[in-house]
Order: sequence, then C-alpha cells, then structure tokens
Amino acid sequence: MDPALVTIILFGFMLALLASGIWVAMSLLAVGFLALEVFSPAPAGSLLATTVWDASWNWALTALPLFIWMGEILFRTRLSADMFNGLAPWLSWLPGRLLHVNIVGCGVMAAVAGSSSVTCATVARMSVPELRKRGYDEGLSIGTLAGSGTLGLLIPPSIMLIVYGVIAQQSISRLFIAGVLPGALLIGIFMGYVMLWTLIHPGRTPRSDISLTRADFTFLGLEVVLVAALWALSGSLQELAVWMSAGLAAANPEFDDDVVTGGMLIFGLGLAGTIAIAQISPRTRLLVPVLCLIVAVLGSIYGGMATPTEAATIGVLGALVLAAASGTLNRYTFMTSLMGAMRTSCMIGFILVGAAFLSIAMGFTGIPRHLASWVGGLELSPYMLIFALTIFYILLGCFLDGVSMMVVSAAVVLPMVTDANIDLLWFGIYVVIVVEMAQITPPVGFNLFVLQSMTGRDIMEVTKAAIPFFFLMVLGIVIITAFPEIVTFLPKLMISR
Repeated sequence: MDPALVTIILFGFMLALLASGIWVAMSLLAVGFLALEVFSPAPAGSLLATTVWDASWNWALTALPLFIWMGEILFRTRLSADMFNGLAPWLSWLPGRLLHVNIVGCGVMAAVAGSSSVTCATVARMSVPELRKRGYDEGLSIGTLAGSGTLGLLIPPSIMLIVYGVIAQQSISRLFIAGVLPGALLIGIFMGYVMLWTLIHPGRTPRSDISLTRADFTFLGLEVVLVAALWALSGSLQELAVWMSAGLAAANPEFDDDVVTGGMLIFGLGLAGTIAIAQISPRTRLLVPVLCLIVAVLGSIYGGMATPTEAATIGVLGALVLAAASGTLNRYTFMTSLMGAMRTSCMIGFILVGAAFLSIAMGFTGIPRHLASWVGGLELSPYMLIFALTIFYILLGCFLDGVSMMVVSAAVVLPMVTDANIDLLWFGIYVVIVVEMAQITPPVGFNLFVLQSMTGRDIMEVTKAAIPFFFLMVLGIVIITAFPEIVTFLPKLMISR
C-alpha cells in the first residue's frame, strides 16, 4: 500500500483515539499494533513483549521518579516564601520591581524541581497574593508566571530532558548542562520584556516598599572583595573563568590535574565564602539552602562526580533535609509526595513504553524512511526544516501535553532531523522550548489551568496574559537557531558519562 495512505490511516486512527479520551499510552500501543498487524508481516505480539521489556528497564529512567519526588517534596516546603523574601530586595529596584521575582524565582525553582507544573504552582502560591495585595497589574503578573513557570521543563534537572534523552539516545548529563544557558537566555528575555512594558506604562507599577538594607550592601561589598581576591589568586579574569570551569568540569580530559585541583579549590572557596558572607544579611541567607541544593545536584553532574541518577538521589536527600529544617516534613507530607511522584512516574513510563512500541512499528512500515526521503526531495535547508517543525509542534501542542507530543512525533521527526545533519543535542533543547510553548497554549496548556486555580480568573483571561510570553519563547528559538553555541558551549566543557 502507498506509504502516504498508510500514514493518513494511522494518523487518523491515532487522532480518533486521542479525541475519544483513551489514555495516550494505550492509544500509542493500539496504533502500533494496527500498523504491524495490517501493514507489516512482522509478528506484533512478540515485538510488543520484547519492546515493553526493553523500554521499561532503561537505566536512564531511574533518575525520573527521583527528580519528580524531589519536586513533590519541595512543593510542600516553605521554599517559595523564602525565595520571595530573599529575592525581593535584590530585584525591586529594576523597572517592574517585584514582577521580576516571579521570573527569577521560577528559574531558581526550576533548578531544583524539574517540573513545569511544580515550578509554576510553587512560586504562584506565594507571589500571586503578595503582588495582588501591592496592586501590581494582574495580567502581567499572571503572564510572568505562565511564561517563567515553563522553565521547569528546560533548566536542569528537567524531567522532559530525561524523556528526550531516552527517546533520542542522548547523554542526559550533556542535555542537562545544555539547558542552562538557554534557560538563562529566556529569563533575560522575560525580564527585558517586563522592564520595557513598565517603561511604556510607568503608572501601572506601584512603588516598592522593599529596599536594600545596610546588611544587604555589606554582603554585596564583601562579595565583590571575595571575587577580587579569587581574581588576584588566579592571576587574571580570564584565568579565573578557566579555573572555575575546570573546578566544575573536573572530568574533562582537556584540563590537567593541577588546573583541576586549583579550579576545585577556587570554586570551593568562592561557594563557601558566599555562604558565609550571606549570613550577614537576614534576607539573603534565605537563599542559601536552595543555592546549596542547586550546586549539589548540578555541580555533581557537571563535575563528572555523579550520574543523573546519583545526582537525583542527592537531590531527594537534600529536599528531605530542607523539608525537615522548615518543619514541613511529617508522615502525611512524606507519603503524599511519594504517592504523587509514583503516579506521575508511572504515567510517563507507560507513555514511553507505548512510544517505543510505536517507533518499532513505524520502522517496520517504512513510514519514517519514506517521509525522510520526501523531505529530502524538497531540499529544505536546516533553517526551513526547523521553521516547519516549529509550526508542526505548535499545532500539535494544541491537542497533546508535552511528553505526549514529544514521544508521538519522535519516530518520524528524529530520522528527518538526523538526515538533515542537525545536532540531536541542540534539537533536544529546541524541542523542549517548543514544548514549553505548548504548556501555555489552549486548550491543553497545563500551566494555564494551574494559574486559573491559583488566581481564580477565567481561563481565557489567563491565556490572554500568557500570549506575549509565547512569542518571547519564539524569539528564544530564533536566537538559539542563529547562535547554536548557546546550547553547545557548556557541554563541550564536560565529558559525557
């Protein structure tokens, strides 16, 4: 049968199953089974058994439930309140004032939660009532939370990057580190937009009642002295950067032992000095626990000292310590966080099993090969292919959640991307940003529903507030496409484990 007709039949069957409300995983398995039974001579039963087994014991997936559990634990702590109080004095002088706490707070929370919904809900729980009480524009307040809340999918430890790494067989450690600079880029774009909006509408941002104190300025001055001392110890600013990189990427064979030892010493002195100095400022020291957790999780991966699974274990232990220190750890919160992580992990694992079986079935039907040949015949440049895929993913995001749209498309899209000689590491970050856009795209944008429940506003009002940040993410895609080094720079400094 003509491959184009087979594609239409299978795609239509999948849409019908998804529209009927059947679980995504069951829909994927059903489409794969139909493809093998009707359009291929391959034995569907035996392939289903072997594929389910192979997909379910993948070692990389062991990090998934641990990072999810870490996010569930932190969601039940006082972390959001401490972050708001700690960040507020340092950001309130910028145009937009406390709206930047939403953006930076989501970025910080993303670095310890790994989940978009947890990031959005945790920060919104504290900031929404505070900003509403102070009279901030509610539309922009909701928009900053909608856009920045999606950073939980990109900034490591990202659950979505683990899923992509398993599907595309890419190093999860390198994917984690590749997401750092693009995440910082999106934070900068969001903050720039808020500052520009505030300058255009000067009367719609209230005066701030939070300012830096003498203790904060003392901390800042001592931090400058610390950096100057490390600079002098290194010899030059460039050498300081090299030594800090060597201290983090200790497993990179390009750095000799002396440079690594010196780098680790300088990095350790810098971190210990910052933590010690922060004790001077009562509000700044509220950020120390989350800083230590971020360094423990990401530093262990980037330094080659731990695999993502081992780093996730460190993160869970750190989250339990934070919960115990804040007085929120008890039998009830422990069990609810554990059960929440189990439900989410089982759902994602089931979807991945279905996606693996569908990928095998697509390979036997030859559809990916024919589509790749068809796209090759169009002679699209890599930029045009990325443009076409962006439109495709935006449309797909209107009907599927992030994990589903990634795994449903992988069997067809990844061969096309590989044939176009697009770096799969870079493509993983690109896909996650597009999935972030889907998180604030109706009718299934999950962050929209989180914010609707947090704010009590109509879903259309929440969607309207999120629209500018949707286009700001499009701008982020344009920038990383024009400058792919933003994604690939940090992974080149480390070694894949």
